[in-house]
Amino acid sequence: MPCQTNVIHYRQSDKLPAAIRAGVPSILCASGAMANRWGQILTKNGIGIHLRKEPPTATALEAALEQALRLSMQYKAKMMGKAIQEENGLEYTANTVARQAGMEQVAVAV
Repeated sequence: MPCQTNVIHYRQSDKLPAAIRAGVPSILCASGAMANRWGQILTKNGIGIHLRKEPPTATALEAALEQALRLSMQYKAKMMGKAIQEENGLEYTANTVARQAGMEQVAVAV
């Protein structure tokens, strides 16, 4: 995904974490509780757009694409992805579990 300029998610939000980690702005075209929560995350952080109306109109999709292609959103998404990649959450979790279990190390993140 890092080679893409944006990702459009239609009716599903299961690939959003991968897009966020890749540092690519997302356009979410979905409704429902889970979609609304993801939409809040995208909007609050300035890393994507949530189009609640299904199916989205051509005008709404065009406006969302123009917004997602703006340098400000590209930059915010890239910085968010970089921050998430640097967290190394899997290794941190494995080491925490190992310490709690009294072991040296459970696993090493690849």
